[in-house]
Formats: sequence, structure tokens, C-alpha cells
Amino acid sequence: MDYSICKALNQPNMQGIKRVIEMCNIACKWYKKFQHCMAESPYLNISFGLEILHAIGDFHIKGHVKDCYPQYSLRFIEGAGLINGKIMETLWSMLNDVSQST
Repeated sequence: MDYSICKALNQPNMQGIKRVIEMCNIACKWYKKFQHCMAESPYLNISFGLEILHAIGDFHIKGHVKDCYPQYSLRFIEGAGLINGKIMETLWSMLNDVSQST
């Protein structure tokens, strides 16, 4: 995940962007080691001054400890809007019927 985040944030279309929201199911744990991993690896880097906000989608945050909700919920990140942050999980009920044909 570290490599894919760094590659995405270093794309040419990212020039001029100062703030991003990184969202994953384990953002509360992952980001704590991200800075250390970047410092230790010659392959990992991001633009200086880029602010990375960490979030967990509504579908998954409800299963985390209570302290995660106010810190990582998209509902409390200014500019994030009211989105659930995921789409695949909401499609599972429809995909279950299709899965029998595979």
C-alpha cells in the first residue's frame, strides 16, 4: 500500500494539489508507520508540503473502536462531503446472486 500511495501522489496530474484524503479500512493503524517506511526506503516519497488526511469509510468505521469515529470518519473531514467512501461493499447483496454462476 505504501508504494501505491506514493506512486499515486507523485503523478503529474497531482501538481498544485496541497491536500489529499487517503482512505482505507485500516487508516488508523497504517498511517502511523507510513512516515517511517518512507524514511527507510529509497523508493517511497511524496511531494514536500502535501497534507495527507487519513479516513475510514462509513461501512468499516462502525466496526472500529469508538475513538476512531471522530478522528477518521469522513463526516468530520472538512471538504469530504457526505459520502460513504465505498461502493463494492454496497453491491455485495446483488453480486451474491451472480457468484453462483462462476
